[in-house]
Amino acid sequence: MTESISTRDPRLVELLERRGEVGADGEPTRLAVMAEKARQRLDEAERLRAELDKAAREAEKLETRVADSMFAAGESSEHKKVLEDQLVDVRARAALSSSSGGGASFRRQYREKEERLRDFQRDTAEDRARFETMKQAARDKAREVRQLREAISRHLEMLGSLLDGAETDALGGGRAGGSSAGVARGRRPGRRVIRIRRRR
Repeated sequence: MTESISTRDPRLVELLERRGEVGADGEPTRLAVMAEKARQRLDEAERLRAELDKAAREAEKLETRVADSMFAAGESSEHKKVLEDQLVDVRARAALSSSSGGGASFRRQYREKEERLRDFQRDTAEDRARFETMKQAARDKAREVRQLREAISRHLEMLGSLLDGAETDALGGGRAGGSSAGVARGRRPGRRVIRIRRRR
């Protein structure tokens, strides 16, 4: 796919100068029509590039949040194991207690830890639901980034085809006025390039 094209490419500069050009019959020349199409493709590619930059930043933030949530989920799993082990331990100690007072104390501890475990499980269930929503949002944003890249590439490819066609038309002495080689030759000013940055 085409990933970049210079907006100061001599061919593009020369072609865009043909906008508004008319032939002897007062109608736009072929190069004028091609120039208008090239300007539209270039404008659309630049608009999409701005959207791509924004979407790429949002995708990166979502991926970071997903990674952080996965790490937190691992810690939560370890914490749950600790609570379950404590619950088993208190229950065993209550069963082995030789005094009614000690047994009552252990049973109270057991109820408290059981309640803590239930609260924890409820919280982690809510966290899992938020995590799944976040993962889906990250997938959607990644898909948007891919689609924007593909759309930009299509516009740049069509722009490249227009430049090739304009160069051929100019060299063949088409209806356009002025130098017939104007699209094929030109100065090489400083370059500004539209690029599709690919995230690693």
